[in-house]
Amino acid sequence: MQANFGNSTCVRDGRMKRLIRCSEIGNYVFSSSEPPSLAAKEIEIALGDLSQNIIGLNEIYREYCPEGFSGPYSPGGRKILEAIEQGRLLLISESQTSNSSFGGFHKYQKQKEIRPTQAIRPHQKEEPLTLADAMPNDSLTVYLGGAGMAGSYIDDQVNNLMRAGIKNSVAGRLSEGMFVDAIDGVGRFRERVKTIKGLGEYGPYAKEATWSLDTIGVYRPLPVYGQFNLIGYSWGSLVAAQMALYYADQGQKVDHLVLVGSPISAEMLAEVRKHPRIKNVIVINLDTQGDKIYAGMPYLELLSTVPDLVTQMGSSQINESGAGHFYYGSSGFEGSLRRQALARSLYAQGLR
Repeated sequence: MQANFGNSTCVRDGRMKRLIRCSEIGNYVFSSSEPPSLAAKEIEIALGDLSQNIIGLNEIYREYCPEGFSGPYSPGGRKILEAIEQGRLLLISESQTSNSSFGGFHKYQKQKEIRPTQAIRPHQKEEPLTLADAMPNDSLTVYLGGAGMAGSYIDDQVNNLMRAGIKNSVAGRLSEGMFVDAIDGVGRFRERVKTIKGLGEYGPYAKEATWSLDTIGVYRPLPVYGQFNLIGYSWGSLVAAQMALYYADQGQKVDHLVLVGSPISAEMLAEVRKHPRIKNVIVINLDTQGDKIYAGMPYLELLSTVPDLVTQMGSSQINESGAGHFYYGSSGFEGSLRRQALARSLYAQGLR
């Protein structure tokens, strides 16, 4: 049995609805698109009640359910709902007053606010909405600072990321204190960590490492439409790399992993670079600023940099110079300019 959702239009809240493929969005101008959860619910109702007509649903159903109609909870019906939640199908709305047609259906009109001072030109064409207009801005960029993950430079970097156009940027924190992070944490976490071992009240224990957003104090949902980016500076770069691999292994795409002044091992660096779900790895070494740490360096060479790091840290704390490894960690005006330049550079490299 083939489903028949009718040829009339579905009108709710004064708007007609049409289900389209995401790739077809350039063919339409329209007033709005339903959020994924609401769209999925509307389609679920329509699949269960054939009188709830939605334009384009017949065509989509024939594609997803070639065997014929068997309801919203059939394998094909579930595929449609899943495609909506993943953004591959969109439910868009038009105004009832639209009078131009497209392929036998009403052409969707973009509603524009007209201010009293605006002149309306005769026969002025409406520009179609783009895919970016239709999708919610649910991107997420997490910035993780250096050892201790404290200091005004962290909030300043996040603010500069947002000013540069990398919206929905937040700071995460995972630290046992500056010296524990720098001395113990770097040595342990510059390699891939899937299991954490320790000594508890009842003896040795081992537990699965959870490198989730909750772990770093970021209580945000993972993006569905927008980018998921992780930026780590120094110690934070190791946390960012662990998180990227953790989520990528679960099937989550990581659009950009940015490692700044990173002591990451060569093996872990190779792993993030070759993972198919980590789309772009940006490595920013600070060698031109006098930093002897670089991504992929051997552990013994990393240990040899400790005297220089101590000197650079002292200099940076005394005169806010942001020397060497602490180039982006200075709290002064010069440091803010550097963080601004970093944010603009990352925006130019595709972070959003």
